[in-house]
Amino acid sequence: MSALTEETALKLIEVVEKLNVTLSRVTERDMSVTVTRDIRLKEQARLRKQRERLRAKERDMSRVTSVTSATLSKKNKTLEGSKEGKIITTTASAREDLFETPSSWPVPAPPEPKPKKIGCRVPEDFFPEPEDCDIGVDRGMTLKDVEEEHHKFMDYWRARPGKEGLKLDWHATFRNWLRRASDDYPKKLPDKQQGNSNGHYRR
Repeated sequence: MSALTEETALKLIEVVEKLNVTLSRVTERDMSVTVTRDIRLKEQARLRKQRERLRAKERDMSRVTSVTSATLSKKNKTLEGSKEGKIITTTASAREDLFETPSSWPVPAPPEPKPKKIGCRVPEDFFPEPEDCDIGVDRGMTLKDVEEEHHKFMDYWRARPGKEGLKLDWHATFRNWLRRASDDYPKKLPDKQQGNSNGHYRR
């Protein structure tokens, strides 16, 4: 009886070991299946997100293409109208599209205002240059006449008040004075002119 019991016990132990091995294999297989399923789910989620990003990019590209096509169409219509000599009227938004200035372009600085030239009163020591006197001499005035006109010129402009007595170029002003004054003098020949030999009066 004891021999039978020992043999049965050995068989039971053997059966239990086989069951343990089987359970171990089943557990490993289930774990492998679970891990594989998790990996597959993660991969599917990654692929799904990638597809969504690609679709979003395609939508953005489509939107940009449609806007660009609309802008080019407006520009083409404008060019065609100008070639035919038509007057083109556009809305404010269309003009902004055609003449849009990128914000990155440098803004030119406003031009500096040019300083205004301000005249001055006749200097107390103003004396005409020889070429100034030649204007009167060439028009028939004597050097004595030119000297007399110089005195009149100085008295006239010293008496002018405020802005009326300001000039930018007093030599040019004196030459114009002689041109007008020469009309009041009779024309004389050069050999009858009075004054020093070089044709200019002294101070």
